Amino acid sequence: MQSDDVMMKENMDLGAAPYSDNGAPPRRIRIAIVLARPYQTFQGGDGAYLDAVARHLSNGGHDICGLTSSAMRGRLRPVVTLIYSNFLRPGWKLRGTLSMGSRRVLVSPLLMLQAVYDFLKALRDKRLAPSWLWQPEIGEVPWLNAQLRKFRPDVTIFCFEAVAMIPRMRHTGASLAMIGFLPNRGYDLNAGGEATVHLEESLPPGLQEGLQAADAVGLNNVNDHAWWQVNQNAHNSAVFVGMCPKPFIPLADSDEEIALFVGNKTEPNIAGLSWFLEKVWPRILAQRPRARLRVVGRVAEWVKESHPGVELVGKVDDISEEYRRAKLVVVSLVNGSAGVKTKLIEAVAHGRPFVATSVAIEPEHRGCLSEGGYVEDEPVGFAQSVVTLLTDETVRQKKQIGAKVVYDALFSPAAAYSDLDRWMQQQTFKKR
Repeated sequence: MQSDDVMMKENMDLGAAPYSDNGAPPRRIRIAIVLARPYQTFQGGDGAYLDAVARHLSNGGHDICGLTSSAMRGRLRPVVTLIYSNFLRPGWKLRGTLSMGSRRVLVSPLLMLQAVYDFLKALRDKRLAPSWLWQPEIGEVPWLNAQLRKFRPDVTIFCFEAVAMIPRMRHTGASLAMIGFLPNRGYDLNAGGEATVHLEESLPPGLQEGLQAADAVGLNNVNDHAWWQVNQNAHNSAVFVGMCPKPFIPLADSDEEIALFVGNKTEPNIAGLSWFLEKVWPRILAQRPRARLRVVGRVAEWVKESHPGVELVGKVDDISEEYRRAKLVVVSLVNGSAGVKTKLIEAVAHGRPFVATSVAIEPEHRGCLSEGGYVEDEPVGFAQSVVTLLTDETVRQKKQIGAKVVYDALFSPAAAYSDLDRWMQQQTFKKR
């Protein structure tokens, strides 16, 4: 999916416990999690989202079988570096790889050749994005079916690109197509500072069939689900799968005048950082010449020119240290898919106030996180909100307290996963 979106469901029972139809205690469930792309290598964004879901399910005492059916989809590097600990558990399998230590694996030469061939063929056919990512590799479907037959799951969660393989799968138990958001819907911040929705006519080949074949669709946005039901005549139900990045960490107020921008080197992050550096940062420096902007993540590689007060940090081992040093977090996205971005959720989980565009949250629900920060789409208002959080300790502390309120309501384990827990329990009791 190449996104760092996590969206919110309205009117959910935030305090709900794992559910069963007859009121019995939660049952231990055999859960298979299927990835068709090595999200173990994605720092932040989708990688962090899937890691949080896997951590929740593992902590729930369930039997987990993790299956990554391709180490090469969307990439051509033969060495895979595994970032997240939940993807390193003994029950997780990565097809066609050899271990090179605790966190690195080598892709087999045969799969490497196949990946290069698929890439060149897709390039020739001019179908690199997004349809190329939804086509099964040779041997991928048989391998998955063999693994599922051995594990015999009660529930199988197909994540992102793996959704396209649901119609070819056997022995899945109940199937959840955890797509997160529909990739044909998104937002742009136009020149007038207004967020507008753009809608493509069709979903990528294979995705629509996979969504229709699943028993339920895992979304983190009720707007997307409503659109799916109306426009695609879907027969399956929606399951909300949010994100709880980690327990809330109330950091002490920073004594450094630092704003933080976090992001991978993706087009939305590049465009958002460019907009901020060109139209917002000079206005901030005019009032606060000693202010600093720290750019963390691979998006820093995009910045080729020097900017006063801007520190290009790049990749870090411990992002928590960057949140500790910052007084606030900047999420200045001007285009992208709908929903609250993972970087914004992580800021809230660290108790840091934010200034964000409505595209970084969701224009229709721009006030849903307001207790923890500011939402501004105009450069002047965006800059002034940053200056306020840098300089006004009273306002900053109020927003830090508000971040905890937002976290409890939207990003705690109960808020993020009660609907998923309830649906899984329902499926297992149906089998009895």
